[in-house]
Amino acid sequence: MKNIYNNQLPLREKSTVPTIGFCGYAPPMAQKFGFYKLKEALRLGINYLGFIKKFPSYSAHSYRVRALLSVLRSKKVKNNFIIRSNFGFGGPVGGLYPGGVKELNASFREGYVKNIIDSDYTLCVRGYGNNSIRFFEALCCGRIPVFVNTDCVLPFDFIIDWKKYCVWIEEDEIGNIPEKVLAFHQQKTPDEFKNLQIEIRNIWKEYFTPEGFYKNLHLHLNA
Repeated sequence: MKNIYNNQLPLREKSTVPTIGFCGYAPPMAQKFGFYKLKEALRLGINYLGFIKKFPSYSAHSYRVRALLSVLRSKKVKNNFIIRSNFGFGGPVGGLYPGGVKELNASFREGYVKNIIDSDYTLCVRGYGNNSIRFFEALCCGRIPVFVNTDCVLPFDFIIDWKKYCVWIEEDEIGNIPEKVLAFHQQKTPDEFKNLQIEIRNIWKEYFTPEGFYKNLHLHLNA
């Protein structure tokens, strides 16, 4: 955000219908027909049936896809989704080839950050690992995460009441993401909605910038 918005937080006004953003990789969505698409579609089906919960290391992006589909099927919220057909860090030497087309790292990153900034909420769901880097990037941009909890551990959870600063979704609530986001949104006045963005950005600066993290690391060590 420093290079794109001069390190200034652009605040969003509260709208009647909230917008949920996501920019990233979510197979089998946006995949060409073939073995990989079929394999990921099968994985998604197994997730819907509940079997993947017993083997979470095999979940890959299936939770993410379930969350995206939950929003796409709803008319209660708006979506600002950019589904990439290639993993952002794929290609030779970590080159970026979203959509199968070579794209400069800078322009890819700019589009990614713009997607977060141009949305009220950002969908944050695990991929291969049981974590979401997008969660912290949303904090950096002062946007409200929609956090899908797949038995995750968040840093400084003994100090920060994360459920106050994000829409908290348990695994069995993935199908209700639009309703949960709308309820959270409607509870906020226009001023509260703006102030929450500022608070979220301040949490990132206090705890998750390099300076802030190391300043507060002793709290984790003593917890």
